[in-house]
Parts: sequence; structure tokens; C-alpha cells
Amino acid sequence: MVFLLVIFSGGADFSNFMTEKVGDATAVMIVFSIIGIVGSIVSQIGDIYASYLKRKTGIKDFGNYLPGHGGVMDRLDGIIFNAVFIFVCMLIIVFVC
Repeated sequence: MVFLLVIFSGGADFSNFMTEKVGDATAVMIVFSIIGIVGSIVSQIGDIYASYLKRKTGIKDFGNYLPGHGGVMDRLDGIIFNAVFIFVCMLIIVFVC
């Protein structure tokens, strides 16, 4: 998440960039904490949605590369949803705030 902000800041000093966009340092920590908490919920939703799709189609695992663990996609399904959520949050912070 911080890596995305460094990229979006366009070479500006990172600490000044965040305080200009969000507010003081406490507000920055609160914003990142909220994004982290909501991101963990979004990750669980992604995992549940992938499980729903598997049950609906009758597939037990998304792959055979990790036997006993459900495959590689079963390890990444929540992360895929969370990555999109974090990216959208960073776009909102950079371009809207």
C-alpha cells in the first residue's frame, strides 16, 4: 500500500505528500488503520466468494499444484479482492483528496 503511494506521489517527499492529502500524522494513521481493517474484511469476502463459485460449479480445488491446500488460486483468492480494494483506496487518496 505504501509502495503505491510512493509511486503515485510523483517524486514528492512521502511524509509531506500524505499530510497534504489526508491531514496531520494522526489522521494519516487513522486512514491507514481503517483501510487495513476494511481490507481484511474484503479479503474474507473474496475468499467466501471464491468458495461459493467452487461449490456452485462443483469444483473441489482450483488447482493441483499444492495438494491438500486447494491449489494456488485458493491461496490467492482473498488477496485478489484485497489488492483491488487497496488500489482503489490509494487512487481515491491521491486523486480525490
